[in-house]
Amino acid sequence: MPLSDEDMLKYLGRENLEDYGADFLVMLESWKAAVKFRRARAEKSEDLDIAEFLGWTRRADGPGKRMTDTALACTAASKLIHGGYVSRDELDGLDVRSVRNLCSKMVSRHEQIDKMGKATQRPAREVEQAKQTIARAGRTVAREIKEGNIGSRQVRSRVDV
Repeated sequence: MPLSDEDMLKYLGRENLEDYGADFLVMLESWKAAVKFRRARAEKSEDLDIAEFLGWTRRADGPGKRMTDTALACTAASKLIHGGYVSRDELDGLDVRSVRNLCSKMVSRHEQIDKMGKATQRPAREVEQAKQTIARAGRTVAREIKEGNIGSRQVRSRVDV
């Protein structure tokens, strides 16, 4: 049946989630395609909007919707890749849960560093060096996950170590 570009992207996102749920980079490509599509049409491209577009949301405890683990992993990884803190190759071979735990922790730390840097009026160079330190720790943890030295439950605490 003929599908519009929008319908095809939505279908692709749901199909990939069902068929390739363990392969994070496939999911990331779906995420990136949806972001690019919505931006080209000047539509809202906030994280929750993209997740909802792809069908990667679930009912929240209260009103509204929450992003799935896949959506959370994709949004955090996208931020880090775009900022040059981690590469796709470094995330290759990791499952969605590990990427979500790792990248969410790294993004959280980066946000804390930005906030502390602003509050203490630290130079931008110093703030960036601190963020790069977190990035190096994250890349090390990603490698250790691939080597089987760290389980996905240990990821968040290892970024800080």
